[in-house]
Amino acid sequence: MNKGAEMIIRDLRRFAPRAAFIAATFFVILSLALHVSSSHAAEKNKAGGSGGVLETLGMALVGSDDSGLRYHDKRANAEIIIPPRYHVVAAKQSTQVSYDFGIKHDSENFEVRVRYDTPDKVPAMVPETWALTMMLNINGGNGDEKELTAFAPFPPQAVREEFGADWGFSSMPFDTGKRDPAWAIYGACQLNQVYKNKAGVYTMFRCFDPPDNDPQKLMDLIMESFHVVRFK
Repeated sequence: MNKGAEMIIRDLRRFAPRAAFIAATFFVILSLALHVSSSHAAEKNKAGGSGGVLETLGMALVGSDDSGLRYHDKRANAEIIIPPRYHVVAAKQSTQVSYDFGIKHDSENFEVRVRYDTPDKVPAMVPETWALTMMLNINGGNGDEKELTAFAPFPPQAVREEFGADWGFSSMPFDTGKRDPAWAIYGACQLNQVYKNKAGVYTMFRCFDPPDNDPQKLMDLIMESFHVVRFK
């Protein structure tokens, strides 16, 4: 681990109420440890279980490989990747923050919720402020202020190589609260956004229940589901 990462984790431990998994999670996000080797897509996805939800959004299956099933999202000329051991679920109706669909683990209580916004729908504000607004709407303003306002930008070269995007950033994990039943079914959430000029913004909400003394499990889930969106 490099010195910068050690400093970040040490600082996080000063205030994070769930220091072990929060520090581990944030380190994975910051370091962009995204090179994940995996097996072929789950049989339920091969059988077309993911397609129905995505097809309603105008997406089409364009291929598959060891990274999963690949769908083309013509709204942003981007790829949506469904990793092995995951399947697509319909979005739950939310009174606070809507999203397009979820990518849920087959056996773990872990889901990546994906939202797309066209360039004209992106608010004229600092991106992190927009993200913070969504986070506050989800949890009703509960939680540690430092958790809610700690954002880490992706390095420009990395975000281009990994997501085909012009910029992006990640939040700290935060409590989902009890304000909105659609989000309260999970104990915690973590947000990241990637943006490409003239193409739009994808917001990914990684929802999970904090693991009991097993941060490695959460790290593995985040790593294997990190590349669910890539601009072309």
